[in-house]
Amino acid sequence: MHLLNIRKDDLNWLNKALNKKDLREYRKTILVKDGYAYATNGHVIHKVKCAADEQNGVYSKDGTKIDTQDDHPLLEDMFNSSFTLDCTLSVIPESLGVLKVVEGVGLNTLYFDNAVAKASKITIKLHENKDRVYIHYDNREVIIMGTRL
Repeated sequence: MHLLNIRKDDLNWLNKALNKKDLREYRKTILVKDGYAYATNGHVIHKVKCAADEQNGVYSKDGTKIDTQDDHPLLEDMFNSSFTLDCTLSVIPESLGVLKVVEGVGLNTLYFDNAVAKASKITIKLHENKDRVYIHYDNREVIIMGTRL
């Protein structure tokens, strides 16, 4: 049995992005590919660097490698798309649970809070389509899909 070689707090952080009740296996498991670990629930994607020699594959939430034929979407491709627009976030008083990114687009505060808890300095970029936000801090990267306001 192979265990994912990753810090415990990084594994816990990846688990915050998983949807334990979803029927789609890729939303309940961690994908490791080319030195990075990815986790998603379909609304947010967490990405963290792991050991360069880590075995590619699918891992359970506790970090155990599992043998599966389920296809994960190409999560790494999401991070290679065009996040070029600087943006700031603002609280919308009349809309609890949403941070405004630009006119008409917001972020669910739960996804944002889970993604950046304990971060000291973060970089935030808006995708050119204005439908998702990229966040980077320390060795972690996040994409949060936007919500229409």
